[in-house]
Amino acid sequence: MSHRSKAGVSINPRSAQNMSTRPAGVSKKKFSPLKTFCALGALAAITICLFVQLPGLSVEGTRMFGIFLAAILLWVSEAVPLAGTAVLVIFLEVLFISDHALLDVAKGAPAYTKFFGALANPVIILFLGGFMVADGAAKYKLDRALSAVLLKPLLVSHA
Repeated sequence: MSHRSKAGVSINPRSAQNMSTRPAGVSKKKFSPLKTFCALGALAAITICLFVQLPGLSVEGTRMFGIFLAAILLWVSEAVPLAGTAVLVIFLEVLFISDHALLDVAKGAPAYTKFFGALANPVIILFLGGFMVADGAAKYKLDRALSAVLLKPLLVSHA
C-alpha cells in the first residue's frame, strides 16, 4: 500500500474502502413486532375493503382505499422492501379493480394493461437501471474507489 505525501498531507488510496454510514457493531434486526403488526394490518385493510362497502365510494373505490391503506402501512414500516411494496400495489390493482379482476367489478373497469404500463414507463426503466448500476458499484466497492480517486486532488493542499 503506497502513501503519497505532499506538503504534509498523507493520502491512502484504500482509505475510502473503510468508510461506512452504519455505526460499528450495529446489525440489521431480522424480526420486528412493528413490522409484523403493520404487515398484518395491511392484509386486514385489503381483506376488509374487499367485503365491506364504504359509504360514498364505489366498489372499485373501496378496494382502492384498502390497497392505499396497505401501501401506507407497508411503506412506513418497511415490512416489505419499498420496491416490493410499489410492485405489490400494481399487482393488487390488477387483481381487484381491473377488467380481469378476481372479484366482479363494474363495466368499464380499466384494462389491466394500463396498470402494467406504469411499470414500462421509460423514466421508470431509466431509474431502475441507475439503481442497478449503483447497487453493483456498491457491491464491488467501485463507488468508494471512484470517490477516492475523485477526491485525491482536493486532499492535496496547495503548497
